[in-house]
Amino acid sequence: MNIKLKSWGIVLVFLALLAGSYLGYLRFQPPKAALVEERAVALEEAKAEPDFQLMLSDLRTMSHQVHSVDTPAIHEVHRYLVERLTALGYTPVEERYSLTMEEILAIEQDRVVFRGRPMEATEQSIREKSGIGDKPTMNLNNISVLIPAENAQETIIIMAHTDSVKMGPGTFDDTVSVAAMLESLRLLQGVTPQRDMLFLFTDGEEQGLLGAFKYLEDHPEMKEKTALVLNLEARGNHGALIMFETSKNNLAMVRTLNEAVERPVSTSIATAVYRTMKNDTDLTPFFMKEMPGMNFAAIENARVYHTPQDNYQTFSRDSARMYLDTVTSLARYFATAETIQVQSGEEGVFFPLLGDKLVVLPQGTANLFSWLAGVLALGLAAFYILKKKARLSRVLLSLGVYLLALVITYFAGMGFVEGVHALHHFEQGQSMVGSSLSTPLFLVMALVAGGLCFWLMQRRKKAASPLENALGALLLPAILCLAVPFLFPAGSYLFSVMTCLALLALVLCRLLPKGRVLWAMAAGFAAMLVIAPIGYLVYVALTFYSAHLAVVLLMLPVLTIGAVAGMEEAEKA
Repeated sequence: MNIKLKSWGIVLVFLALLAGSYLGYLRFQPPKAALVEERAVALEEAKAEPDFQLMLSDLRTMSHQVHSVDTPAIHEVHRYLVERLTALGYTPVEERYSLTMEEILAIEQDRVVFRGRPMEATEQSIREKSGIGDKPTMNLNNISVLIPAENAQETIIIMAHTDSVKMGPGTFDDTVSVAAMLESLRLLQGVTPQRDMLFLFTDGEEQGLLGAFKYLEDHPEMKEKTALVLNLEARGNHGALIMFETSKNNLAMVRTLNEAVERPVSTSIATAVYRTMKNDTDLTPFFMKEMPGMNFAAIENARVYHTPQDNYQTFSRDSARMYLDTVTSLARYFATAETIQVQSGEEGVFFPLLGDKLVVLPQGTANLFSWLAGVLALGLAAFYILKKKARLSRVLLSLGVYLLALVITYFAGMGFVEGVHALHHFEQGQSMVGSSLSTPLFLVMALVAGGLCFWLMQRRKKAASPLENALGALLLPAILCLAVPFLFPAGSYLFSVMTCLALLALVLCRLLPKGRVLWAMAAGFAAMLVIAPIGYLVYVALTFYSAHLAVVLLMLPVLTIGAVAGMEEAEKA
């Protein structure tokens, strides 16, 4: 006798999907920071461990005003840095440059050629963007501190830029990184590192990575000496500090990141996608020299990026604390580890799951896992069809319903986004990117689409049995498991994990039908743990105007697990 999934079971499975989504989202958020009194703190008051209060004091001092390139304000920041570094017992090196417009345009030409972009910069645009007016040169000042090792064979570079844009004080872009580096240097006082540790504070990043280019031009020996470059950036002032870019063949360096940091936040999807983009940071000149490196940034609340709102009042204290903890951990690890491994001949596939560490796999292993998941899913469908437990035509019909639901979700979501934009009657230059309603509306989109898709796929239809419905819902993830390792190997884990979970739940539902609700809940919860963070990152990185793409991605596990949740008890052979 068939046993229908009761309404409470449907609710429980849907709640498990929501719970997995929420916990997956939290994995890409910074831990809660303990509240501290935000006041001016003297160096003598500092604690032995990373001192958040001192970091905030430095951050407020250095970002209380706009400090764009070649202004009295940036000179004030540089004086503060030199005085602090000297007080810590270091000997900071200042390297000053007076760049003509011809030199700046030549650097820009090298950069756009590397990125394959047309040359758009002109002398007038450079002067307007930087705010230097009619000055004959743009004056820069790179500041660096070297902590030498005995008989050093390699160097680790930790880098951030000191200049802001002329539109805002740049509290997070990039002063928070500078403040975290100062704390790292304080904690390394008196330490003889295992390898040279170079802390590089560049200037002129906002005007075309000028300080980084000039540093490499004046220090060609660093190409051979440098084991790894760690660059610190920001595109927003909320959210986790994400490792979003690496050089090629990153398996070893990501494994090392996993060891160095208590709670690393990254995914191979982010690093692979960013490589295809033509965005630049101070790490770009090092990549142009084929030097290995990793890039870190907070990217949420991007509406403050390069605006007056990137100031001391608006940033997340949790995010700032994560900068402090991550940067000091990286500095301590690379200074004290007897051996480090950052070079490998293979790409890594990595993502967070449960716990604080990343799951890191060689790309070849991840590909095999994905292909195996796809073959098993297709094999199970073929088995039931050959056993006449399911009809091919009805399985394909269920696949058609799955695809139709995704198409409807895409176009309905796009219409919703465009409708919201039209209703706001934005003035020129304004958009939903700067609206506080963007995230709530995105969540409403995802919740409504999720509820409708889940209801659709777990519902029994006369045209197909619940088993045929579930098998049809497995076909698209199975096909993606076979294709994605060829097309986008960094993202293969999304579909292989989801397919394996749904496949396991389907088999358990057939063999142990009394636990059907539990199997569907477990599969849905785990699948959303993996996929929900990527959906959220798509929304954050591509803004509200691509929210429909993020929602479609989120619907893949909802549709698949929704179909499995509609399974009935297996008939006895």
